[in-house]
Amino acid sequence: MKKILLLLGIVLLYSTQQAIAQHNISIHGGGSVSNLQKYGTPTALEGAGVYSDLFSTTPYFSPYLGGEYEFHFEPYIFSAGISFLTIGADNFFYKNYSTAEMYLTLPLLIGRKWEVSNDFSISAKAGFDLGWKILNFGEIASAGNIDKANANIGAAGVVQVNWKRTSFGARLHVGLSNYFSWNVNNSKEQVHFRHSAVTLYVGYTLWKSKLKAAASQPNLK
Repeated sequence: MKKILLLLGIVLLYSTQQAIAQHNISIHGGGSVSNLQKYGTPTALEGAGVYSDLFSTTPYFSPYLGGEYEFHFEPYIFSAGISFLTIGADNFFYKNYSTAEMYLTLPLLIGRKWEVSNDFSISAKAGFDLGWKILNFGEIASAGNIDKANANIGAAGVVQVNWKRTSFGARLHVGLSNYFSWNVNNSKEQVHFRHSAVTLYVGYTLWKSKLKAAASQPNLK
């Protein structure tokens, strides 16, 4: 793992010497739709069918707010930020009851930008969301002695359209860590539940540095 990170760092450093660099700081606001996905062995998932009325959740809608720092080394992008991501599910255990948590997340993404014109561009990024629960918004804070995890780790993907300082984006979050686990029929078989969410947002670039030309290479002749 350390060798991979070192290699990635060398590649990024070399790329910055060959590219035009720019720094951006922006804010995003929008809304998310989320739900819980079930994972487990075939036996566990079959046994969970007995509790289908408990686990037949429906999408949960919530606001989204975030801030982002981007480092452009054309045509590539590295971004990091802080966001308030609220995700969960409706009709959880009881009809019209929900379970939802607000996470303070740190998205780390890398991607590429395609310039269509001086004012218009399209970008795509992928990476990870690292989150920690800060608030509970659901009507059910605890049901069936469920021990819910405080941390949330997920894979993330973003597609964004940029027009001057304004951006419009779609963001996918797929949980990699378990939100909670359920023992099926008091056996050792478990069904694991993880978050998933899609976020639509509008962004605005608050600050944009001047373009920095590529570093010139020494003339050895």
